[in-house]
Amino acid sequence: MANGGETASRGFIFQAVVALIKCLDPENDWDQIKNEPNTEEDKVDIMLYKDGRPKSAIQVKSSINAFERPAVERWLNNLKDDAEGAGTVCLYLVGDKFTQPCDKFIEVNSSEIEKVPFGFEQLKYLCTGKLVGYINRIGIGSKVSISDLDPIAANLFWEILNNSIFKDPISREEFEAAFQRGIPQGEELAERIAKAVTGLVQKGPEIPQCLTPIPLIDKEVGLIGRDDIVKDFRKMLEENTCIVLVNGLGGIGKTAVMQGVCNDLKDEGHYVAWISCGDSLKDDLLMLRDGLRIPKEEKEDAAYDLVKARIQDLGKKMYLFMDDLSRKVTREERDAINGLGIHVMITSRAENLPFRKKKLEFLDEDSAVRIFYGYYGGKSGDEGTVRKVVRSVNSHTLLVELLAKAAKEEGGTLDEFYMGLEKNGFFNVSEEELETEHDDENRTIEESVIRLYRISGLSEEQQRIMKFFTIFSPEKEIYYEVRDWAGFKTEEMRILIALGWLERGGLEQGYYIHQIVKDSIAKQMEKNGETVVLEDYGKFLDEVLNTDSYMGRAVPYEKVRKRIVLTEDVARFFDESGRADEYAGTLFNNMAGVYYAQGN
Repeated sequence: MANGGETASRGFIFQAVVALIKCLDPENDWDQIKNEPNTEEDKVDIMLYKDGRPKSAIQVKSSINAFERPAVERWLNNLKDDAEGAGTVCLYLVGDKFTQPCDKFIEVNSSEIEKVPFGFEQLKYLCTGKLVGYINRIGIGSKVSISDLDPIAANLFWEILNNSIFKDPISREEFEAAFQRGIPQGEELAERIAKAVTGLVQKGPEIPQCLTPIPLIDKEVGLIGRDDIVKDFRKMLEENTCIVLVNGLGGIGKTAVMQGVCNDLKDEGHYVAWISCGDSLKDDLLMLRDGLRIPKEEKEDAAYDLVKARIQDLGKKMYLFMDDLSRKVTREERDAINGLGIHVMITSRAENLPFRKKKLEFLDEDSAVRIFYGYYGGKSGDEGTVRKVVRSVNSHTLLVELLAKAAKEEGGTLDEFYMGLEKNGFFNVSEEELETEHDDENRTIEESVIRLYRISGLSEEQQRIMKFFTIFSPEKEIYYEVRDWAGFKTEEMRILIALGWLERGGLEQGYYIHQIVKDSIAKQMEKNGETVVLEDYGKFLDEVLNTDSYMGRAVPYEKVRKRIVLTEDVARFFDESGRADEYAGTLFNNMAGVYYAQGN
């Protein structure tokens, strides 16, 4: 009896928490809710109403044992039969164990079955995320503090739990009154008026110092000529929680400067996080969910709220670095970033972003010469020759690096290297200065990259590899498995990395292509009428189409986000080339499955 009573009590509590989650969900438009409604078969645990009519019927089942398909299928069918004309039904399964047939059945019926991790702590996380979102939506975030969430949630929970024994449903007005009763009043509220909400009921688990993998920088080369700039940005970040924006032309060292600041702060023990910016602030901040110890089971919206909550809890102790912000920033996104209450530094090429700006200029010639020798490997040869090479590209950091690596890989003397560049037409006979703006009339940076690429002596296979990499998002890590899937030889990849056309690094030792390199090669391909045929690259396409083979549901969010770059980029490539319909039944369905598993 004791076990049965304990199970029943647990079931009632789970039921009340699920009801609370449904009430707080922004997608649910309701005006009444009833726990244990009177239905003919007594299969509905929770009913949401709108305008006096059943809107959503919910049943909650919990178990410490494995859920099996026959039982789940029976519960769903019984719920539908007993739903009294409700517009939607949803079966909530609270537990951690599911047989394989059961999991497949749930996937097929995902719109009507919801899996919830077993345990009160996990349910509390879900509930807190919904509560935070609700507080922000009704516009009282500045009036509520982290410690207020507990009494608010308790009031709402008991209101719903007690409703099980009453005949009448709870109205929206009664629900909101219970919410208000949990908010501190009077002087206590006045003292907290400036505190932001979006926190946790209790302090979360221990947070690591580095919330994401932090890119390393070769301080012997990458920061030559930038020491004072790094110190300036460091001081600006320490004195301000507002945004410090490093803007400027691509390839002149913005990322290297920010890496220098980030690594200095990391070495001193501050909380740091590094994000390569995506399509939205939500995508960016969700990259921190693993470091912030957000449970994998959290759906995307709740996880996003919890990420912001834990960031705010860290406050000025945390430094967030956002690399290559290329999207248009909305007012809401600007306010959300500023509202985090932490130190944020961004790199971008855009001039019109709504943040404080600090432009990064080209290096002086002496520093560019030192960078050349840094990548070339020691100071040897005629410095006058190096200065002529550096001047030819206006001390542009990326081009200096590419030229130095090309000289090192080619061997021979620097004078021979210079004469080879001149003979192959890398320099204009008029020795005109390199234009720093992108246009078609003058000699631009991209044009210089194309010229160097054409005369770099790459083999057909190496050029084939570079064309392949033009389909990927620049400066995003492409997993090293891609090399094997596409059948690329390690030595060919090594040469491309040695020459600077590709880069390698990151937690997974994947591959990168620089934005300017990609844009330059893609422009050359377009001019020549060339295209990429993915079917000609080994088993790469087969692996991408078979998404589940390398992206299981248990994979941490950060790795999922990196790996999904492959699938998203391939989808974008096929869409732009007019071939999307060929893969609509595989590639896009697989992407949808991955998104759904992540709560998106």
